[in-house]
Amino acid sequence: MHELIDTEDFDADEELYWPDDYKQIIRQGLPPLVQTTFRQEQTFINIYQRSYQCQFDMYDDFTGWLADMTAIGAENGTDDMFLELHAAMVADAPLPKKRSYARSLLPGFFHSDLQEKIKKALIEEYAQQRAYGHAFDHYDGEYVDFGAFMDDVAELILAGAKKGSEDMLQSIYRSLFLGLPLPPARRRPKRLKKW
Repeated sequence: MHELIDTEDFDADEELYWPDDYKQIIRQGLPPLVQTTFRQEQTFINIYQRSYQCQFDMYDDFTGWLADMTAIGAENGTDDMFLELHAAMVADAPLPKKRSYARSLLPGFFHSDLQEKIKKALIEEYAQQRAYGHAFDHYDGEYVDFGAFMDDVAELILAGAKKGSEDMLQSIYRSLFLGLPLPPARRRPKRLKKW
């Protein structure tokens, strides 16, 4: 009988992940803005008193939970946009079009300061990745330089974050107003480098 070699630890050491420190900025910067809006406007106070007071001692705890869910939606939105972006790069296709909602459920909560911090972190992290330098070679005629290319990439990922947060807010609002259980909000595992 042949011995089976256990390569699990070796395989795990060989796995490389895309950087995602920019998610810390979303995780720390977005929830306070969302929670402040919910708290100041007492948006869900009646729903909280009717259905969630037994789970959360204070309204602030409840709104903090909703704000964290919104941030998780934003993080997952960036992952979705990276999937689209990477698929386009691998296929040498044009980069995805930047899409956004015509009307925001919480306008202005991605204010310019937060956007700039997220973009700066994205550019710093991903400009170091050889795959992005290689991808730029295929889009060279469309951009003045690598910096302009990375700025466009960061804008796309930021649009993904906004869309992800809006999608989560839509799900939260629908659940609260229809008396349904709140949607699941789970962070995804780190993205493996596959190209």
